[in-house]
Amino acid sequence: MPVFFHSPLEHTKADTLAATAVRGVLLFARRGPKNRLLLSAQAHIHPQQFGVYDELTCEEQTDADPAVGTLGGHAYIAWKSVGADRVNFARVLLDGEKVTGLTDQETFEEPMSGPLALVPHGDRFMLAHTTEGKFAYASVVPFDQTFKDPLTPGVPGCDLCSMTNEDEFHIVGGGNQWDVPGRYHSRERLKLGAGWYPLLLALKEGQLDVYHTGDLTEWQGVIGEQQYLDELTDEDATPEHPDLLQRFAVCDPREVADSAEALGAITRDNLRQRYDALASTPHASRLSDADFESAWQCLQELVAFLKSIAAKGLWCAHRVQFPATPDEPLPEVGEVRIETPAVGSATALDPKGLGILAQAADPFGIAPNSPANEWPNNVLSLKAVRYGSGRIARDGDDPRHDYDPAELERVHRIAAEAAARFARLPIRSTDLGELEPFTLSGNRGDNAPADLTPEFVRAAFRGTLQPWSDIQVESAREFGKEALGGGQIAIYGHSTSQVKKHNAIWNETVDWFEANADLTGQAWYVSVEGGGYHGCLAIRLVVCLTKTGSLTGVATVELCSG
Repeated sequence: MPVFFHSPLEHTKADTLAATAVRGVLLFARRGPKNRLLLSAQAHIHPQQFGVYDELTCEEQTDADPAVGTLGGHAYIAWKSVGADRVNFARVLLDGEKVTGLTDQETFEEPMSGPLALVPHGDRFMLAHTTEGKFAYASVVPFDQTFKDPLTPGVPGCDLCSMTNEDEFHIVGGGNQWDVPGRYHSRERLKLGAGWYPLLLALKEGQLDVYHTGDLTEWQGVIGEQQYLDELTDEDATPEHPDLLQRFAVCDPREVADSAEALGAITRDNLRQRYDALASTPHASRLSDADFESAWQCLQELVAFLKSIAAKGLWCAHRVQFPATPDEPLPEVGEVRIETPAVGSATALDPKGLGILAQAADPFGIAPNSPANEWPNNVLSLKAVRYGSGRIARDGDDPRHDYDPAELERVHRIAAEAAARFARLPIRSTDLGELEPFTLSGNRGDNAPADLTPEFVRAAFRGTLQPWSDIQVESAREFGKEALGGGQIAIYGHSTSQVKKHNAIWNETVDWFEANADLTGQAWYVSVEGGGYHGCLAIRLVVCLTKTGSLTGVATVELCSG
């Protein structure tokens, strides 16, 4: 029979008490007054009498009982946020038998309705709880504070790591690997250093465009197959600190085996032939014999590693960093064709009609359900017309036409040059189709508002916009950062150099807008969405205001998001 000692803990009035042992210390955690987390430790435990003393009151609050567990010689605690579906996880700091605080805290969006339990399993915790009366769990891999990133910052290299399955990749943080490399500290891994970069160049003949590698098995063995992360490390790189492209990708067991076989078939003579054939590219020139020896040694290490994990049926994660494509000179602004209407033609209907905005007035075969419905499936009114000045109004409306000839010349000149500048953009995304000059000229005596607002835009279109349309106005510069993810390669299918060039042209054009003495100094991106409609075309504008209140810039149309 087991010997059972019952010992009430002194100085506690908790309904529940979580406990775990770590390095000869018993750690206690409970929910205290005002929902504060209370933690304490005790090293000298008498089997019949001991207490919970010197509790640390944390700033953290919880509306459920916490859970504690031990993994890798460290104690951890999990708790639910007050009034929110968030679970927090942190390492407990101990100084002997004194709790000094929490560190490495992380928060997960995790709905829960019952108590937590932390169960160590392998190199992770199983975080068990209930959700709406059903059992649920999550895997949590603690960050290893002592782990050192094998990749040297600013130096090309590759770090390969084994995984049991693809889900494990998502469990340990997905695209955040560059921030928390310690996630994989206990896995079988391989660092490829100096020889990896010349090997990479030789296998791809000096080209490093990861978007146009095709299905080359050798290449996949070096940088991975299923891509999860591509980013530029520094948008403001210098020659002393070159821009690096970082990539995180994974290969399944079949791809690992295929890559091992393909790379293993490369002989020394064959690699030397490919190595010597490297052309002078922005990335590579003729490399030395020592570089080749490093590349050959690197290939042997890579093949051995891939064969090893392929035999175990494991997945492989690849973390790589190498110089991105050097910046190319931006293309020159093309011919600027300025068509400034005379005052007489400015007050007449434009013979070219609405231009590209005519597509936003197309209902795509949907007939109006009443004569008064001008927007059966369109953002711009069926009755919209455009005058030579650029003004848009309803057919039959009698807008005021009192244009200053100098203002007409000004807005059409700016719109024409803006279109020519934007025409250099190498990428057309879902938000930016073909762009053409756009103007809404103001009358004499008009004044520009302090800021461009949706109300001003709607009024400038003189009631031709769908009354329930959603008009969003935002900084053109901020839109450019968001649309292209800043330094992130967010537009798949395009090379790094294209994305960088696109960003540079966009920012240069916004700079040009904001430095123009004829404008108010702010460039805006305007989106006019059809409220609740799918299949019609929305209006997109990149515009500025002149000091007399005219809108000038570029326009395009794009499929409504609904």
